[in-house]
Amino acid sequence: MKIFFFFLLVVLSGCTQLQPAKVPVAVHEPLPVLDPVLFGAALDLLSTTQNLSGLREFQQLHPQSPWAERATTIILYVEELHQRKQQLEEKRIELQQLQSDNQQLNGMIEQLKTLLIELEQRPK
Repeated sequence: MKIFFFFLLVVLSGCTQLQPAKVPVAVHEPLPVLDPVLFGAALDLLSTTQNLSGLREFQQLHPQSPWAERATTIILYVEELHQRKQQLEEKRIELQQLQSDNQQLNGMIEQLKTLLIELEQRPK
């Protein structure tokens, strides 16, 4: 009986065909290995020229890359930094103007004090 089952197993296994597993192949997708290299080049451009164009281009060309998220974050931070630097410079100019006005007002106060003293010392 065991020989019969063994023989049946051999016969049935001979009737089956082994097909290789189909592996999906991506067509025309950029190699994810290059993403860090391209991202690094965009960062180098930013650090040497203060230009965001490399990061923006990377972000547009590789939107699905995890590095695109990092590029977006850096772009937002750099834009925020530029905006705050501009605001700081405006405040610095405003402060200088206020300090100048304050000096003028202090000078006027001193003149008025002197005039008041002179008026009080005049004979009536």
